[in-house]
Amino acid sequence: MDLPPQSPTESAAGATAAAAGPAAGSGPDAAADAGSGAAPEPSAMAGSGYIDQAFDAFVQSNFPLWIRYAHVQVGDRESAELIAGEIAIKLHEAWEQILNQRNVSSHTMDLLRGEIVRWRTEHAITDQTIANAAFERAVQAEPGGFAALSESLGAFGAIADLPERQHQAVVLRYVLGCDVVQAARLMGLSPKTVTSHTAQARRTLARELGIELGDPDGED
Repeated sequence: MDLPPQSPTESAAGATAAAAGPAAGSGPDAAADAGSGAAPEPSAMAGSGYIDQAFDAFVQSNFPLWIRYAHVQVGDRESAELIAGEIAIKLHEAWEQILNQRNVSSHTMDLLRGEIVRWRTEHAITDQTIANAAFERAVQAEPGGFAALSESLGAFGAIADLPERQHQAVVLRYVLGCDVVQAARLMGLSPKTVTSHTAQARRTLARELGIELGDPDGED
């Protein structure tokens, strides 16, 4: 399932500028880059002339989904952009060491989860009812996202209570509409493992909520 086109606000340039402060560059070229809707070059983020092509490609391909994933967790689009920008900054600061990680994508999802937890703590979002309401509002903004659960009492609390990898799989597959290959790339897992996590989550939610979720690939 292809993801819908991303808006210009889903750019690493805007989010990173908001998280990191004024850009290091100036002049016509810098102004053009700021309005291009593209992720920033690593040199623009760190103020150095070194451009790590692997880092640039990784951020460019994943940044929009980092925003959308954070959005359904915190319920606020601008905050989600700042969170994604912070992830890009943290990755760049330790990119050479991170490349030595066995699984860069899984490490990045752990960073994203930690940043979301930090945001919730800083904004005193400790009441699960409030967190669930934010999640529900964000889900409703996603086209076609989780229609089967939108009328089910306790649905969002049940999703929040899933084990972390199952939770990630459900959000990516059902809410954000990722196919299994996209979800696997984001989570740093094999497609088979993502399918297993999704199936386990479906069984848990069916048991907790008394409803049957369809297969996200329409194979039921």
